[in-house]
Amino acid sequence: MISLLLVNLDQTIVATALPRIASQFDALTQAAWIATAYMLTLAGFMLMLGQVLTIAPAKYVYLCSIFVFEVGSLICGAAPSFNVLVFGRAIAGCGGGGVVNSVLVIIAQTTRIEDRPLLYGILGGVYALASIVGPLLGGAFTDHVSWRWCFYVNLPFGALAIAVVFLFLPSRPALGSNNEESLNQMTWYRRLDWLGGILCLGTVVSLLLPLQWGGTTHPWNSPVIIALFCVFAVVLVAWIIWEWRRSKAAILPLMLFKRRSQLGATLESFFIGMGMLNGTYYLPLWYQAKGQSSTSSGISILPFMISLITASMVSGGMIKFTGRYWHLLVISPLLALVGSVLLSTLHVDTPNSHAIGFQILYGIGLGGALQNVFIAVQAEWAKEEHMVPQATTVLTFGQVTGGVLGIAIGGTIFSNQLEKNLHVYAPDLPANLATAVEQSVNAISLVEASMRPLVLRAYTESINRVFLLGIPAAALASLSGFLVRNISLKGSDIAIAVG
Repeated sequence: MISLLLVNLDQTIVATALPRIASQFDALTQAAWIATAYMLTLAGFMLMLGQVLTIAPAKYVYLCSIFVFEVGSLICGAAPSFNVLVFGRAIAGCGGGGVVNSVLVIIAQTTRIEDRPLLYGILGGVYALASIVGPLLGGAFTDHVSWRWCFYVNLPFGALAIAVVFLFLPSRPALGSNNEESLNQMTWYRRLDWLGGILCLGTVVSLLLPLQWGGTTHPWNSPVIIALFCVFAVVLVAWIIWEWRRSKAAILPLMLFKRRSQLGATLESFFIGMGMLNGTYYLPLWYQAKGQSSTSSGISILPFMISLITASMVSGGMIKFTGRYWHLLVISPLLALVGSVLLSTLHVDTPNSHAIGFQILYGIGLGGALQNVFIAVQAEWAKEEHMVPQATTVLTFGQVTGGVLGIAIGGTIFSNQLEKNLHVYAPDLPANLATAVEQSVNAISLVEASMRPLVLRAYTESINRVFLLGIPAAALASLSGFLVRNISLKGSDIAIAVG
């Protein structure tokens, strides 16, 4: 619980601090990298770490992963430049992926499947708690101490988690493996899909870079952007072919997707992740553009976070009681879709009561499906336990990748729209001040009072376009839920109600 809180906190604590951090380094248009660098390595190395968990005890994978996470946090806190900060975030992401995967495997090893819905509801609550505490802590540290404490705070709690797990968590063999064979020093490294791991990372990076740079660092039709998309297509095809050849020895066994529940849950996890992090990062920016401090913007998005944590825990209790999860996977994203539509209508003069209502609806929709996809997949593979580590890792990979792409696409949409809208609504704004406003939300206070409403309109309309991304994401998440089989968790045999 402590370690998951830390890893998830690292995704959200910079949400309210991000504008101030990027502004200090004069890099607001590149601010998304503070989030995406962490998410990129979290996704890029996640599948490899999932394969490691099939041959090594989860306890030791966990301990190594959280140590790497702590090192990355230390680098971020001491970063003298924007590039070093991004590097530290990437290191922390490498460790964070191992922590999340290890915890999911430990749960599968130590609990009955019929008891997991409530447990996953609590874990969803931990995730949402991090979403609540993170923006508040990030804002408080940024306003009253230093944004660097957004990263230093991980060090003492991470050390506590390492000590507790090392002393009290028993070491168990990897799920479904022969422990002596899997840990043989002469053979373990041969079982890892090294080339698959490299191709996976290459696929994620070659897709993320053009999405991040397009329209900001380089025009969309520039040779650099076109070349990167071409590289992505080639590497993706090469990765799929290689994974197909590796079969069960791949970091992404394609045979998993012969089960429609696995395919549907993975797609839904991807689209929920895309919608989740866009709300987390761009709601605070909307409030800060209106003049709120980092701390105040963290308080202002509490309705979104509280509704998400409540929906996650209540839905877990419902599944525990009824034994059914399918309806939640289909219906919950539809609420998020309506919430996205409403959020895209926000403007400078929107009453706060309306904004709160929109946030609550959006949070309930996301929270109802966020963790329950894991129940669907673990029910699918309940009689083949050796598949659980990689099956759940694929879900986490989908959720993180969706978040990475959501933030990257959202950042590109915001940057392009802001530059365009400043020319439309504030054409008389001096060029140097327009550049400052594009780089730092704090620069809005430097704009003359007569022109400030025009600049605020440009900001809010630019953020509105980002919220539109949640509409197709939520719709596709709901459609993906139809692929998942409706399995009853009641009884030890996990009877299939709908084939």
